[in-house]
Amino acid sequence: MRKQLLIFIAFLSISNLYAQDIFIQAGKNITNYDFVTNQPVSPTPPDYRVGTGNFYEIGYSPRGSMKKGPIQNLTYLVSLTYNEFNAEASKDLNSYAWKTSYVGLQNVIEYSFFETITGVKLSLNAGLNAATIIKGDQFINNVFYDLTTNEEFSGLVMQGIVGLNTKYTISKDVTCNLGCNYSKAYNNTINSDFTQLTINTLQFKFGLHYLLKQKRSRSGFNSK
Repeated sequence: MRKQLLIFIAFLSISNLYAQDIFIQAGKNITNYDFVTNQPVSPTPPDYRVGTGNFYEIGYSPRGSMKKGPIQNLTYLVSLTYNEFNAEASKDLNSYAWKTSYVGLQNVIEYSFFETITGVKLSLNAGLNAATIIKGDQFINNVFYDLTTNEEFSGLVMQGIVGLNTKYTISKDVTCNLGCNYSKAYNNTINSDFTQLTINTLQFKFGLHYLLKQKRSRSGFNSK
């Protein structure tokens, strides 16, 4: 926990020094698990159902880095994320529930394809999130199991993301956005050749972006 806090503080420090666009986002994840086994004799799989969880994100965008030439409609965003990927299932007389929390580093490219004179923008986004589990609980009926050391959930999870975003300009310094993402996450470090867990998530989010106005003189110091 202390290591994660230090990373978070360092991220905020770097953002204040170099970022021009700071943003925070929050939302809901609707998740279902797809568990595939290639074992020669596989039992009948449980009936998986979706679960809901929270999503939080804080990040920055170095605005101006892609504002020239043919890629002027592209924006790069990097952020720290917290995702809850929860799901449920049942089989015979047994009930299952998974509650997992992941912290990740997310990189996204956003392409703006439509803008109105009132300040509304529509954009498509695609990206990749590299995350690791920080908390994981599995319940089989009333029995609890820790998932943080389970091979299918621990290690490095790679989450591919695509989505649609709407952004509205509130003032010259502040914008808000509503968005929807769809993602698939895989455990990139699993050693088993017989099992594969896929985490499918539909994410709805709301966020605020704040433009930092930083001007630097030739000497390297900030100037007003």
